[in-house]
Amino acid sequence: VVDVFYDAKPYVDAQTIKQMQSPCLPLLRTDKLVWTQNETFEGDAQMANFLKEKLKGAVVDWKLESLNGSVYKDGSFKLDIPNGGITDLGKISIPLTGI
Repeated sequence: VVDVFYDAKPYVDAQTIKQMQSPCLPLLRTDKLVWTQNETFEGDAQMANFLKEKLKGAVVDWKLESLNGSVYKDGSFKLDIPNGGITDLGKISIPLTGI
């Protein structure tokens, strides 16, 4: 990502862009982007799979962690993920009190 003068933007690098353009990409749909400690985070996890094959017996791990690496909550989804579209993995619900 560059500005109008073709200078690289400081907030993203080539490796990050490459990860976002993968044929197999995890997605998280939420109603909003900013949450407070008196709320419960709610999101729908999905996987976009445009590989040539389905992902049989896939395990998709997720976690919410702090900047220092402390894990508040984690989990996983285990399922077959067909190719050629977006698959719903499941819901993630995390009470944010005490964080």
